[in-house]
Amino acid sequence: MPKGPKVVFLDRDAFTVKIEERMIDVPCTWVNFESTPDDLMTERCRDAVAVVTVGNSLERHHLEPLKHLELISACSTGTDHIDTAYCAGRGISVANAVGYATHTVAEHAISLLLALRRNLISYHHDVAQGEWQKSDQFSLPNHDIRELYGNRLGLIGSGGIGRAVGRIAQAFGMEVVIAGRPGESLQPSGRMAFEEVLKTSDVLSIHCPLNDATAGLIGLREFRLMEKKPILINTARGGIVDEVALVAALEQGLISAAGFDVASTEPIAAHNPLLDLVGDPRFILTPHVAWASREAQQAAYNQAVDNVVSFLKAR
Repeated sequence: MPKGPKVVFLDRDAFTVKIEERMIDVPCTWVNFESTPDDLMTERCRDAVAVVTVGNSLERHHLEPLKHLELISACSTGTDHIDTAYCAGRGISVANAVGYATHTVAEHAISLLLALRRNLISYHHDVAQGEWQKSDQFSLPNHDIRELYGNRLGLIGSGGIGRAVGRIAQAFGMEVVIAGRPGESLQPSGRMAFEEVLKTSDVLSIHCPLNDATAGLIGLREFRLMEKKPILINTARGGIVDEVALVAALEQGLISAAGFDVASTEPIAAHNPLLDLVGDPRFILTPHVAWASREAQQAAYNQAVDNVVSFLKAR
């Protein structure tokens, strides 16, 4: 017999390491699904009062039949995969997890930058192919290596993750500048005009949310403004950068390299232009794992469960 309101976790196996289960100290019927395909979303949630998800899209057509739903608890900071406008109109609360991924995403962004700046993948490939073994010199510096010291890092987005990236960059001796909003002539204290950041930065790192204002924020026009041919890092959301324009920018030498952890559709579609760059040593693509340190996964899970518990206690 059910012990209380039904709670459905749609994609429990999105957490790939063993997560310590939280004690649920309120009566409820908690149902875990390893993953949930789109065509089963509504059916699995039909009697649920609360739904927990890491990355499932919950659009209006999923939500309309769910007459009992009162809460969506996202195991993420971003909620762009949830129709929040519809939820607001229906009185469905949307809770997210905050702050859990600050360190892990910042470390991943810097890792992408270091791997590209020092050509680590190309050097590893050389050793795997026996090039160093055949060399008559102790060292094999046949790929360009550049230092970060003295370079300018332009941050597009300066929330907790952006600031964490900035602190790490400053430890490397980089100058850190923060981009203002595009099109604004007057900038708040501590910010530089968006186009000036694009023109003068050696590295650009994106840390803003995906919304109507940031969708397609970096396109071919913006790439053409990048006078210093920077490295572009994106650990935020794929839709912020025009992916077709990114391919063109690398092909035309408008940027020197790019490191991405995100794509416009995820899992990445077979026809996504980013896949055309896989194998190019100037490009690194990881499968949206910047957030996924063991510590961050546990923290995100804890927050999502705590949000449900708090909701049920107050109900």
